[in-house]
Amino acid sequence: IGQQFTQNVLGYDTLLAAAVVVPSAVCTAVFGQIAGRLVAARGSRVSFVLGLSSVALAFAVMLFAWRDGAAIGWVLLAYALVGTGVGLAATPASRSLMSSVPPARGGMGSAFLDLTRDFGGAIMQALMGTLLAFAYAQQMRGDLASLPSSEAAQVSSDASAQLVSSYEGAAAVARDYPAHADTIVTAAAEACSHGKSLAIGVALVLTLGGLLLVVLRYPRKDDEEAYYERVAAEQTATAS
Repeated sequence: IGQQFTQNVLGYDTLLAAAVVVPSAVCTAVFGQIAGRLVAARGSRVSFVLGLSSVALAFAVMLFAWRDGAAIGWVLLAYALVGTGVGLAATPASRSLMSSVPPARGGMGSAFLDLTRDFGGAIMQALMGTLLAFAYAQQMRGDLASLPSSEAAQVSSDASAQLVSSYEGAAAVARDYPAHADTIVTAAAEACSHGKSLAIGVALVLTLGGLLLVVLRYPRKDDEEAYYERVAAEQTATAS
């Protein structure tokens, strides 16, 4: 969604659209190291809360600040916050799962960890992509329906289908209708921004839900360590 927004709405070229994502990777690496120290000192709960809070803040920036003509600083800030949140949250997530299974089943725990991330990521990408496409199509259909009959008659059924299908389809139609190109591209950009907001809004709600679960249910450091010790003791007793 970020790549589509930066290229289609903000007009970034391919290189710049890729470059603005770099802060996410850098912050993930840096804050992943910080998370390790934080988990050791304060427990996983603190790092989890800070990480999910950072991701939620990133989605809030995308939701409210990512508009047509938005400054590049807002784009960089959102990606940096995403990377910060992933670095702070992924480390305690990995530790929590791997420490909750006996060492003899470490391979099973690692496989399950990969499954949760890959499967969860696939579901969320599919959900957000569907929301983006749905909201885009709905707005473009509304724009077409609001055209005066004299203008609507000039738009063929094939062109209408292209306009509704995607931003790229609308851009192709704009090339075929040069007299209305600016209007078509502007409408497509607005529809794309609307779809982005719907998808990001859902992601923000889900992230806040995860944050609430961690705040209410995740154990503090002493209880967390006691649980890991019980797991290790049970494994030792079983082995003997």
